[in-house]
Amino acid sequence: MNSFYLFRNHHWLALYALILVSWFFIFLLAQGTRLFDMGIESTFGEFWASICQPKSNLTDLPRFFLMWSLMSLGMMLPTVVPTLGTYDDLIKGKIGSRAGFYRLIMGFCFIWFLFSAICAALQIGLVRLSLINFDGVFQNSFISGVILLFAAIYQFSSIKNACLSKCRSPMSFFLEYGSASKSYEFNLGLRIGLFCLGCCWALMLLAFVGGTMNLFFMAIAMLLMTFEKLPDIGRFVTKPIGIILFGSSLVYFLIPFLGLT
Repeated sequence: MNSFYLFRNHHWLALYALILVSWFFIFLLAQGTRLFDMGIESTFGEFWASICQPKSNLTDLPRFFLMWSLMSLGMMLPTVVPTLGTYDDLIKGKIGSRAGFYRLIMGFCFIWFLFSAICAALQIGLVRLSLINFDGVFQNSFISGVILLFAAIYQFSSIKNACLSKCRSPMSFFLEYGSASKSYEFNLGLRIGLFCLGCCWALMLLAFVGGTMNLFFMAIAMLLMTFEKLPDIGRFVTKPIGIILFGSSLVYFLIPFLGLT
């Protein structure tokens, strides 16, 4: 019975395995310099340490892309679980398929890989301009305050609300954008990824405030973005997040006047 259950739900096992593997490698990235300093497989440790060390050369773009891709997978895949759960209901109704489940995830991940490529290039540019430090954090508290303020304002924007409405009503989304054509799920995954990007890109960019390899920031951001998309409680989360971000921006604006720089 258990083996039959696992066979029937291998698509969910694969999804959760991907999330766990992503977080495992994120942990390695966060511990990269320690692994190197401890001499744990020097080549292995040096590789992971080098990924999260800021460089200004375009030759380091693949490493930054890997870092941001792992962050995106680890943080964003959990947020799409409710939507995938709705598609799983379609599978049970013989409307969807397990192959379509995988294609849906592939389309979703493709959007976030594009976002990761943009962020990787952005980080290299910020390093070249000496605007961020070793941890990928803005060195100027005023810039951090501006980013936080923009993210706070975006929480109340019509674009954010429109994207969230799609994420919170997955069945309506599937009815609106579904298709009878073969392999339509990849294109549907692209749409889901785009709406998800519209919801979360500003919060993701706060990594330049909290730290691109800050495990605590990533875990909190993942939970908040997941809660935002839940139909029952999401509407009670979005605005409080905006208020907290606004208050945080004020703190960063006041830092120079408090002599904390």
